[in-house]
Amino acid sequence: MVFFLMTARHSPESCPQHNAEARKVYNQFYAKLNDLMQKNGVKMVGGWVSMPEHLVVFVFDVQDSAGMIGFMREPDMVAWQSFHVVENRPVRMFDEAMALLKQPS
Repeated sequence: MVFFLMTARHSPESCPQHNAEARKVYNQFYAKLNDLMQKNGVKMVGGWVSMPEHLVVFVFDVQDSAGMIGFMREPDMVAWQSFHVVENRPVRMFDEAMALLKQPS
């Protein structure tokens, strides 16, 4: 199990609340999201939006990074990403990281 933290920021000009093209892509992406995740072995732990900051945050649970790479390369995901600056980071649960600190160096 590998967790990925995805942050995606769009500009006010490309905000789907005001940009019809972006709204269309968002709606198409959202309609297919569950199928795309299932196809690539990706589970969403949670997703959040900070509307004033034009920021979308997801946490995904994948078996390995290849599943995340496949998910990110799906055409609908690529279209959604085209409206954002996207960053993906592998992350650990805090308790897991703290347990590693208890091990001898």
